[in-house]
Parts: sequence; C-alpha cells; structure tokens
Amino acid sequence: MRIEQRKDIRFLVEDNIIVAFRNGSTKIGEVKDISRGGLSFEHIYDGDSIQGSLKGYILLWINEFNMSKVPCKVVYDIPVRIP
Repeated sequence: MRIEQRKDIRFLVEDNIIVAFRNGSTKIGEVKDISRGGLSFEHIYDGDSIQGSLKGYILLWINEFNMSKVPCKVVYDIPVRIP
C-alpha cells in the first residue's frame, strides 16, 4: 500500500463533473477526485500531450452550474495503458 503524500484530503466525485483544461490545446474529461489543493481528471488521449507551459486554466461544468477560467497548473499527466 502506498503512503498518501498529498497535503489535502481528496474526495471522490459522485456526480458527473466535466472539466476542460486549456493551455493552447484543450483536454476535456471527467473529474475523478477533488480537494482544496486540486483535482484529478481522466481525459481521452488524442496524441497531443501536455507539453511546454504546464500552466493554463480549467472550465468546470457541474449539472447546471459552471465555472470558467480557473487558473491552474499541471502537476503530472500519466498516460493510461489501453488493454
């Protein structure tokens, strides 16, 4: 078992929360967990990896509510192996 190294406790997301990350290109995905310090989301790999500036902004859609242009930075981007 891995020791948790995150500063803030993460909470699993129960509703469908859609996120779009923009930093020149756009990555759209579904939020998996969230905390005071950040969030993680899964996106479809389109051959355009996140390179260059790891700063950008995100847009969140939660049911009828949305937040736009929330500043963020990418800490890591892990490709998922296709079975």
